[in-house]
Amino acid sequence: MKKIILAMVCLTLFLDFTQALGQVKYAITGKVQTKSGYFPSGNVVALHPQDSSFIKGAFFQQGVFTLKDITQQEVLLKFSSLEFEPQLLRIKYQGNPILKLSAIIVKGVSLDDITVTARKPVYQQKANGTLEVLIENTVLSASNSVREILSKSPDVIVDDEGISVFGRGNAILYLNGQRITEEQLALIVPANIQKVEIIRNPSAKYDAEGAAVIHIKTIKKNDDGYQVRLLQNVSHSAFGGSQMYSNVNLNYNQGRLSGQGYYSLRLGEERMRLFTTRNRDDVATFLRTRVDTDWQYDFDYYAYYGLGLQYNLNKNSYFSLKYDGFSEVLGGNQYSTNNIVDNTNSSEYQNNMYFDERDKNHSFSLNYQLNLDSLGSSLFVGGQFSSFDNRADNFIDERSIENGANLSRDLNSLLDLKINILALQADFQTVFTNNHTLEAGLRYNYVDNGSATDFMMRQNDGAFVKDNNLSNRFNYLETVGAAYVTFKGGTRNQKLNYSVGLRGEYTHYNLEVSQAADQLIDSTYFSVFPNFLASLKLTNEHIISLAYTSRIRRPAYQRLNPVLIYQDPYTSIQGNPTLMPSQAHAFELNSQIKETTYKIGYTYTNNHFTGAAIRGDNPNSYVLTRINLESKSHFFASVSRSFSYKRWTSINTISANYTKFSKGEFDFEEVGSRPNFYFYTNHRFDLTKSLQAEVLFWYLSDNYEGLYHRRSMHNLTIALSKSFFAKALKVRLIANDIFHGVIAAGSYNVGETDIYYNRRWTTNYFRLSLTYNFGQIKKARYNNKSVGEEQKKRVR
Repeated sequence: MKKIILAMVCLTLFLDFTQALGQVKYAITGKVQTKSGYFPSGNVVALHPQDSSFIKGAFFQQGVFTLKDITQQEVLLKFSSLEFEPQLLRIKYQGNPILKLSAIIVKGVSLDDITVTARKPVYQQKANGTLEVLIENTVLSASNSVREILSKSPDVIVDDEGISVFGRGNAILYLNGQRITEEQLALIVPANIQKVEIIRNPSAKYDAEGAAVIHIKTIKKNDDGYQVRLLQNVSHSAFGGSQMYSNVNLNYNQGRLSGQGYYSLRLGEERMRLFTTRNRDDVATFLRTRVDTDWQYDFDYYAYYGLGLQYNLNKNSYFSLKYDGFSEVLGGNQYSTNNIVDNTNSSEYQNNMYFDERDKNHSFSLNYQLNLDSLGSSLFVGGQFSSFDNRADNFIDERSIENGANLSRDLNSLLDLKINILALQADFQTVFTNNHTLEAGLRYNYVDNGSATDFMMRQNDGAFVKDNNLSNRFNYLETVGAAYVTFKGGTRNQKLNYSVGLRGEYTHYNLEVSQAADQLIDSTYFSVFPNFLASLKLTNEHIISLAYTSRIRRPAYQRLNPVLIYQDPYTSIQGNPTLMPSQAHAFELNSQIKETTYKIGYTYTNNHFTGAAIRGDNPNSYVLTRINLESKSHFFASVSRSFSYKRWTSINTISANYTKFSKGEFDFEEVGSRPNFYFYTNHRFDLTKSLQAEVLFWYLSDNYEGLYHRRSMHNLTIALSKSFFAKALKVRLIANDIFHGVIAAGSYNVGETDIYYNRRWTTNYFRLSLTYNFGQIKKARYNNKSVGEEQKKRVR
């Protein structure tokens, strides 16, 4: 593999050198305006002066245009738009790498009688394996959350393990070029999303965390002015109850000042249910347990809000400032029943936890962006400070039957969690006239994560007494410094393109817990993450690409916290302070022939971490925790095809996985490895100009991964949407997960215990969605970036 990569790089450099000897290459830039001083939008095309054959073209906004990589000594420029009459201009090469033209005056036209209707492709597959999914004006834009959108996107799996890409693994999230957390997905209004990019082979510019990247891009408008969007969703689920989601979103642009504000409110109910059995058949350690835990949440107040401002210093630079906030008052109950039968007796424990949780989160970010030239060179500097303040005062009413005796006691779990995150970032990009690009950047992150947990109990209406075994103080400090460099290039005929990158991350952390004051955990490590991507255009309809990426996955902060989360005397959840980061090396080969894409790949992960129920200090107790396995080997293959025919658009994907774990020190029983299949199909029908229908179905088969058996799950969703009042009002009816097939269920054996689990969420619902737009704005110029999201993602 190393020899192949080295040969491809050498061949590319040789082709670049030989072609550079015989060709010129320059860029043409300038500004188009009408006689009245208005700067229109339109298209500019470079044509051959002899036969008017096409050379290169570009779209421009606000009059400013750039054509890169012109190799002809003389060209004809053709300017066209709905806003002005077509115009031709002859240009000659003058020896400079950038040819700047004087103002080009065009004759404006009236748009009063012009109506343009266009159809955007819903799915676009790129040669590097990236899939783009259009969200704007589709049924997906009526989702209550971005998690809903992702759960219905091709190759994306949303389950109890988080968000992952099939064939790759867990994914990190980006919004308009910057990292965001899974918690911050609720800050994004689904109706504001233009498209989602599913990036299987991310470059060194992206954080090394995660196996893949999901990049969310929001809608950009086109004119100064304002726009207000009102969204109201009402949902009902036979499983989880009713829920209401309201949102107001404002964009404003005027001159050099632009801004964005939003407020989202979520009220109602949500439910999750987990059923687990843990059985030991050995006569000496015989045990039968049945645990049924039902979380029934009440969103008494659940709101996201934010305000951002941007000031353009000139046409090439801006400052921006943004605040994001979150407030939650969570009520409801957790009902838990645990039936235990062993060699000597049987017992039953019933707990009713009354939730009283209050969260307040704040985030401030400041950015500076400078565009250095018309080719795309730029400098970005940004900083972000985030504060998380989470408090809980949860009362637990416990009733039990032990050896025929009825017992009761009251418990009280008090939590005070504070996390502060500082993130600083600088990115530099320079674009050369030969279409090569050099990107480099620095990053610094500091995290202070502390929590105090007091677990109180009382018997027979007496005074509450602190249980020191279940109470703890936890403090975690982490510093990460990172630097990256990426070089992108290709041959002048664009047949071969490549990207080579390297990212280095220095990490230092220390962890203290009051229950183990003499066991301070302190560690420092440095990791390097190379990546490589090359694509070869065999014909206009056939492209192949080869990619190698290396990634790291750090544990979420709370999964390092050893404080027990109490469920009943024999069931608890606990973090693992010795959990190590996992590191993955992935290879992928893509072949795109017309609208069909073929993929094969292999990923090797060491220190892969996963969840398991481990026996506690008591023979009948179990602790749900995260552990490191020695390694994970993963193979996958995929075929995908998208097409559009008149009013019908569809994408269809079928994939296969084969996974095998090496268990390491833990006593897992092998269940064997078998192929796991994934099928996804989505069909969109434009029934009339204002009425659309959409049918989505995906199926994930049983998965045997060597140590785990995960049962199949599926989702069938049907939706209708209708526009009114010149598309100002959109009404949608959605039936999601009609057969309630999204269930995380499976089994495994560890420590002589057979464990089965079955987890359900509120995924089956009917929804009425109303979206109303008013105002007019052409281009939302607000460009704030959140630079501290890699650390914020791990706050969960």
